[in-house]
Amino acid sequence: MPRRDDTLASWGGPGELSAWEAIMWRAEGDHRTRSAGVVVEILDSEPDWDRLVAAHDRWTQRIPRLRERVLHPPLPIVTPAWSPDPHFDLGYHLQHLRLPQGGSVDDLYAIAAVLAARPLDSQRPPWEALLVGGLPDGQAAYLLKLHHSLTDGLGMLQLLDLTHGHGPRASASVPTPAPRPRHERSSSGLLVNRRWQPRWPARHRIWLGNRHTWPADSPPIRSQRPARSSASGHRCAGC
Repeated sequence: MPRRDDTLASWGGPGELSAWEAIMWRAEGDHRTRSAGVVVEILDSEPDWDRLVAAHDRWTQRIPRLRERVLHPPLPIVTPAWSPDPHFDLGYHLQHLRLPQGGSVDDLYAIAAVLAARPLDSQRPPWEALLVGGLPDGQAAYLLKLHHSLTDGLGMLQLLDLTHGHGPRASASVPTPAPRPRHERSSSGLLVNRRWQPRWPARHRIWLGNRHTWPADSPPIRSQRPARSSASGHRCAGC
């Protein structure tokens, strides 16, 4: 079973976006095809703001993906990749507002709708969080918006489990070693450093001339027509 610190450091998956994740990310420019989602948590009381900021600072250091942005190659012949944001600003990603007196849950959902519709900054890590105070009965709400290329539903549940406490009181902080800093990439480096890796086992590779174009363990393809001489005098099959 993986250690907790290993789970934190590896949350978010590989350093390169999959083909499907790249499609979702590149579709972000059109509001009709955006794939970010917003989680709304209703809290019994409003948490201390400084404590909430400190928790986000701590967890974004322990989970490096939350401080990484999507980097595009100069040519779209390879998928985008994740790279540390050299100008990460927690104050941009985590914000706080209070509803006017008499604010309702309907007002909260209206704010959530605006947050969901607002495009993410493509030059920053694709997530935002918002603490909303002033709900009836002293309640508050925590809104978390993440892009689908960052995580799916299961990954979201895992993230919430890793970062949430299990009661109203602060649990004892367990020292967790900071993960090794990740190397900042460059757009041109995505092309230079990416290596082509076959997607199929060797037996599924094929030959074209002196290169693979059919399964290596398959018999050679033979023409159904008899071989005849070409104009140059060479014999060919199926000419």
